[in-house]
Amino acid sequence: MVSGLADAAVAADHEVRVFLLGEGVLAAGQVAGSGASVAHCDADWRWRRGGEAPDPRVYRGSLRDLALWCREADRVLQCR
Repeated sequence: MVSGLADAAVAADHEVRVFLLGEGVLAAGQVAGSGASVAHCDADWRWRRGGEAPDPRVYRGSLRDLALWCREADRVLQCR
């Protein structure tokens, strides 16, 4: 779902940033191929994936990064 929304928004020439939390970090590789800027919560990644290296196209962030992105954004969409 998120990768489809990101693909459509990028195709419509919007700047798209996707921040993944919780189980969403498991989709990081799929979303990273959309052309959007993608970050995930590093703590959630470590909890769910242990020592596995994350996709190098995905920024390892924190909730602080999410808060900064939300402050800079014109619109914020939350998906579950």
